[in-house]
Amino acid sequence: MTPSETGALNDSVWCIIGNDYLASVDNLIMKDGKYEHFVEKFMNTLQQIESLKSLPDPSTFKYILTGHYGVAKQ
Repeated sequence: MTPSETGALNDSVWCIIGNDYLASVDNLIMKDGKYEHFVEKFMNTLQQIESLKSLPDPSTFKYILTGHYGVAKQ
């Protein structure tokens, strides 16, 4: 979990729901089927890169739901 562009931790929560869903309030970007960090202007990039490593591989989820990009995988 990393602070979002608003600086609030609750904007950057990731929730794994069951075995099929990964939901992100704010700071998750998907690019070429992989997690990508937000731009440095808005985030603590090093903290976010480390935090992304804690997520399971994107291929394990049926759906990835993002706050900025909608459904990133289905």
